Amino acid sequence: MKYELLSLFAGASCKLYDDLDDNELTAWLKTPFIMELLKGFHYISFTCVSLHNAAFFYFNYFLNFLHLLTNKHAYSNPYEKSVIFTFGILFFILNKSEEVSVDFNLYDSMTFLFGCLLMYTEHLICPDEVSIKKLLCRVIFFVLFPLGTLWMSWIQSSAIKYSCWYQIGYGIISVMVQYYSLFVGKNLPLVLEEEEPTLNEKPPLVKEESPASAKIVSL
Repeated sequence: MKYELLSLFAGASCKLYDDLDDNELTAWLKTPFIMELLKGFHYISFTCVSLHNAAFFYFNYFLNFLHLLTNKHAYSNPYEKSVIFTFGILFFILNKSEEVSVDFNLYDSMTFLFGCLLMYTEHLICPDEVSIKKLLCRVIFFVLFPLGTLWMSWIQSSAIKYSCWYQIGYGIISVMVQYYSLFVGKNLPLVLEEEEPTLNEKPPLVKEESPASAKIVSL
């Protein structure tokens, strides 16, 4: 169960970093420490599972490459763009003799092909960063589908199981942020607009003080 939890943690930390970086409504949680912490969590947990199961790494690297083909903005951030190269180092570290397809049956293959189709088309189906449509898609395809796959006794591949746990962690965070953005945090811009006049009052005070200070200096 250790690697299932690491996969879940890796997916959750990956999506939380992504949403804190992209979503303005969650900017109040974005600090340099938290962002670096999430990057470290994802690096360590994802690498641990990949070293344990090479197929998990191959599948996820390929799926993200498919997503890159249809969503050019998904990896525009310097850190996200660098991941394509840094995680590529694992190609030279993983033990090529590890089993990749020994426990891979027809149902595992179908699940993997569905994942490829989803990663290739998800951005085309739901191009908006925040929407009801995207919320429903994330619930169905990133939470319910992986959960249903894990309950199917004919799914045998460990790589598929770890990938499902990764998607569940990713999906849960995505659903929570989508819900927050749609129904909870939508009034946040109004609060920010009310604070602007207070901020604009500071420059006049500085200007008023400057002549007085000039008089003191001249005396």
